Amino acid sequence: MIFNLTGAAKTMAAFKAIAEASEKGVVDALEKGGMMVRDQAEQNAPMRTGGLKGSAYSTDAEEEKGILEVYAGFTEDYARFPEFGTKQHGKAQHFLDDAFNGLKGTIKAMVIKSVLLK
Repeated sequence: MIFNLTGAAKTMAAFKAIAEASEKGVVDALEKGGMMVRDQAEQNAPMRTGGLKGSAYSTDAEEEKGILEVYAGFTEDYARFPEFGTKQHGKAQHFLDDAFNGLKGTIKAMVIKSVLLK
């Protein structure tokens, strides 16, 4: 019995295109999620001078050892003190942690939606 497979190259190209589109969708969803966490943390952050709020950032997605990573945080050195609390700064306010925990379900749904075929 002889089988003749035609269209294999087109099929493989279609699979590759789907994989690339899915990866781009995941990257876009993660980056948007990072911006959402940044924006919410900035809103949650305590304000005395505005320096802390003005230092909020999020990164582009980068792959590290096969894992896509996006970071959100604050560049001000003292951001950790009100986040985690100290004797001088008072009890922990968890403005960044609360932002992430409040949005992680939404971000997860965005990532899942980004890989579903439309």
